[in-house]
Amino acid sequence: MMALTMILLVPFASAGLLDSLSPDERQVAICQQVAAPAEENHDYARAAGVWEACLAESRRTGQSAVADMLQDKLAIIQARAKAAAWRTTDANRYALAVLSVAADQRSTFYPGTDIPDVFRAWMQTESGKARLEPARTVTLVWEGLAPAQKGEADHTAELFRRHVADLGLKWADAGHPDVDVIVYATFTVVPVDAVLLGTAATLPRMEAKFEATRVRFRTLDETTEGFRVAAVAEEAEPSEAREQALRAACERAAGRLLKQVLRAIL
Repeated sequence: MMALTMILLVPFASAGLLDSLSPDERQVAICQQVAAPAEENHDYARAAGVWEACLAESRRTGQSAVADMLQDKLAIIQARAKAAAWRTTDANRYALAVLSVAADQRSTFYPGTDIPDVFRAWMQTESGKARLEPARTVTLVWEGLAPAQKGEADHTAELFRRHVADLGLKWADAGHPDVDVIVYATFTVVPVDAVLLGTAATLPRMEAKFEATRVRFRTLDETTEGFRVAAVAEEAEPSEAREQALRAACERAAGRLLKQVLRAIL
């Protein structure tokens, strides 16, 4: 515990992209670095020990803002450890054991790539493809878009499309007749005052927000509540900070959409 505690006290240095992490959540990123070797070697029992220690430390130091997320992350890792025997022998059974845990959790963000990795592997199985069929194809519809936003809106939609496709979901342009999931959304990108973030930055910072007002599962005849994600980036040039913030926000939005897809099909 003491070794991990010392690691948690090391400031997390982000290379340009700060996301929208709070100081508490930045400490979680350190835990992620500590757990990464075990997770990469599929030693989930060992990785669970790291996340359990991280959770205990966050509670000890009063980091209540991230305790629930850490609890959910630990549950995911424990599910992977419990289902380890199926990882290479029964991909469908392994995925269902892990993804069903994620679908029932309140957290919408997890450190690492557990859920996307397991989901992508599941999509390579016939059972996974069949289960996802009614929620496979995604499209994006911008709401309240000003004419001046058209160019950046098209670019943002393309960034979102790449991350959605990265997950193993299909994409269709707005208005396409064969669509399962419609994301109705808005986006904004604004400069951020370093003082508001409690830091002394000298480089330009931009914050991108992607807000889905609702998500329509057309094939399932169901509409779910929306979501909001944000990311902050710091770069030498404002235009580059803007681009990096948009990329990160779109990546988070795709991950948030995946959570809703899992809830809809599992």
